[in-house]
Amino acid sequence: MSNLTNILEQRLSALNSEFDSVKTERAQLRQANYVDGTLTPDAATRAGDDHKAKIKDLTKRADDLADDLAEVSTRLADQKEREAAEIRAGQITAGAGSSFTSGGGASHYRTSAGGVRVPNVQVLREEPVYREDDAMTGQTSFFRDTYAARRGDWAAAERLHRNNSAMGLDQRALSTTAGAGGQFAPPAWLVADWIKLARPARVTADLLTKYALPYGVSSINLPGVATGTTEAVQATQNTNVSNTDMTTTSVTSGITSIAGQQIVSQQMLDQSGIPFDQIILGDLAADYAKQLDAQVVAGSGVSGQLKGLTTSGMGTAVTWTQASPVVAAAAVATSFQAQVTKVAAAIANTRYAPATHLVMSPERWGWITEAVDTNGRPLVPPASSGGTLNAFGSAGEPTAQGMAGTFAGLPVYVDPALTVASGNEFALIMRAADVWLWESELFVQSFDAPYAVSLGVLFRAHAYSALVNRYTASVQAMTALLT
Repeated sequence: MSNLTNILEQRLSALNSEFDSVKTERAQLRQANYVDGTLTPDAATRAGDDHKAKIKDLTKRADDLADDLAEVSTRLADQKEREAAEIRAGQITAGAGSSFTSGGGASHYRTSAGGVRVPNVQVLREEPVYREDDAMTGQTSFFRDTYAARRGDWAAAERLHRNNSAMGLDQRALSTTAGAGGQFAPPAWLVADWIKLARPARVTADLLTKYALPYGVSSINLPGVATGTTEAVQATQNTNVSNTDMTTTSVTSGITSIAGQQIVSQQMLDQSGIPFDQIILGDLAADYAKQLDAQVVAGSGVSGQLKGLTTSGMGTAVTWTQASPVVAAAAVATSFQAQVTKVAAAIANTRYAPATHLVMSPERWGWITEAVDTNGRPLVPPASSGGTLNAFGSAGEPTAQGMAGTFAGLPVYVDPALTVASGNEFALIMRAADVWLWESELFVQSFDAPYAVSLGVLFRAHAYSALVNRYTASVQAMTALLT
């Protein structure tokens, strides 16, 4: 069993456990509302506010986990089929103590338990190319091999190509053409660490629908319907029926390159026993995640950047100008809760589907959770407190990034990328599934020529991405101008 298969099986097991836990918690919350099949008075109260919101959040989480389970299950099945194919086409050698000679030597056949003569062969199965414990002990190193392969070490090049094959990538000849060779995807255990490191720093990006970016493309173009056909009541029999020609349009994204580099001394490559594979890739990947998320939120769309969700034309701009904003109030003009509700309703009215996420800066969420009513009670109490009557939301465990709670009926995610340099803040109210993000693998290359005089080697990591919003109405970018 390959390392990638182990990772996928562990991920599948973790998802199954979480899925069962979420379903159990939801069932317990639902059951708590009833005594002998009758809705209790206090449950009827809870069902209208925080209790109902918790069940809704758990249902949404269960649906998301079901999608993840389906995806990982498919990947695992594909990986196992690939391994089975490799075994079938694997290296075949003579069985122990035999040889394939044309004369009278050891027999080329043996008799199976069922009395059938079968070839006396042994199928050898290859171990993973790069192991995590190898990097920890300074033995076989992915980074060291990327450097050695460029210096003509064909054994290192062969290991890299075998690793690419194990990762599901085509084996390509060494070259310097971007996306076509000379680049190698990190081994499975490093990819797993990259994902683990990257997720906390790319909150908004990970809410979107994600696809693998195909090779050899310079842009992503999705066709769409600008104006549709029509139907109408036929005034009288045998009169013309409604006829409107459909018009089409397209949404487009260029391909953005995000890259970083790290110079390592030759002495570290040759002598050091520290796991610098993890150190280098972890640091580069963490900053890649930060930069990608910043592009998704506020990329300008020019000079090679993605067009971010708060950029003009990517969604619908909503400006809320208020000298004395409050979290919630009877006056709609000053109430942040009223503004969020109004914007979410605009998505439903235009997209004909509900908003699914509210993303804001940690500062804005802190402003919401610290707000209290005239009796000193929080307007958005912690979920662990059991909530209060007519609360506007609930706060989860304290967090700087990621899922933070609920507000105005929407799950809240906090993302530092939502704070802009001018001091104004963005809040994104959106239907995240309508925004599609394409990403390539994270590629790694090594170069030593520019640093030969100082005994240095440059390692470079880069990836490509594209971003498309299928429906402008699905993303409402609120700018809070606090005058």
